[in-house]
Amino acid sequence: MAWLLGPACALTLIALAASAPTARAGLMVQANTTFNGGNNGINVDFRFGTGSWQGTSPGNFTTIVHGPSPFGTWNVSFTTYCVDLSEYVQPSSPNTAMVSLTGESGLLDTNSRPRDIGAAGWVLENYGFASPSELKAAGGLASNVNLTTKEASAAIQLAIWEATYDGSGAGGTLGVGTNYLGTGSLTFRGSAYDNANVSAVANGILSLRDVRTSAVGLFNYPPIAGGPQTPADQDQIFLPPAGTRSAVPEPSTLAMAAVGGLIGLASLCRQRLRRKTPRP
Repeated sequence: MAWLLGPACALTLIALAASAPTARAGLMVQANTTFNGGNNGINVDFRFGTGSWQGTSPGNFTTIVHGPSPFGTWNVSFTTYCVDLSEYVQPSSPNTAMVSLTGESGLLDTNSRPRDIGAAGWVLENYGFASPSELKAAGGLASNVNLTTKEASAAIQLAIWEATYDGSGAGGTLGVGTNYLGTGSLTFRGSAYDNANVSAVANGILSLRDVRTSAVGLFNYPPIAGGPQTPADQDQIFLPPAGTRSAVPEPSTLAMAAVGGLIGLASLCRQRLRRKTPRP
């Protein structure tokens, strides 16, 4: 049965339909990310497939939301971890970011590489803020081993990168071998492997993850697929503060809300049309 709608309703429905596919977007905020220093020589080279090696330092970040935020406070900051090896961070000024609560897989980075945010989210939720003793237990390290703060954050970041880009399938490890880390499309080499504490903890976390996933907060730069690129910013994951998770929209919730609004508006338009149509 065809629907006959007035011009105004038709235009509105077209606009809503056009916006529905992009409804995965969360809330737009102004944010910027800074790297929390070097890692005392704990560096890695990485590459995808047989591509060129690129250098980086694994560790955590601080992301600040400027002005109002969905978390009940202004200028709130989070300890975050990177889920984006296609960009480099440059904290010169705030940029527009999309913040959402998601565990989706297949989210593309700037270079169209699929990422499993849920796999990375499980690592963050379960070990991103674990104590040194918990991290050592995950890595099978003796209780008297001195696991430094820099080693801990480097191990967590390496596990998150591996889960992000090689998250599909059970288990997953950074691999073993001389001066080499990685068994999937994303591979690493460098001093992180030479640091037994870092590689042991990272591999232990990945082994414990298996195929489990968790929804976490995501700062996505740039916020709109196909929109202006902001290459100075890396996408980051974080844990929303207790009691604020409901304030961060989930992509599926937004999509359903858009579809629901579409159906509701269509019904309203039909009702208005019937009232305006004279009886014979």
